[in-house]
Amino acid sequence: MCATTSTNFAANIQQFFELCEDTATFLHEKQKKMRFYFVIREIMVIFALEIERQLIIELHFSTGKWNLICYS
Repeated sequence: MCATTSTNFAANIQQFFELCEDTATFLHEKQKKMRFYFVIREIMVIFALEIERQLIIELHFSTGKWNLICYS
């Protein structure tokens, strides 16, 4: 009975470590994906701000107003 119990225990420990490795790999891949999405989001924000800036400039040129608008 002791040999069977220790074999089961060793098998359970092995499964536990395999599960930990799988979880660590999954979390690492998820972290890489989240970093990628964060970079893409930042690029989109930069483009949106640039488009907004261009629209404000176009609006001022078309209306003839030269007021400086500052957003903080």
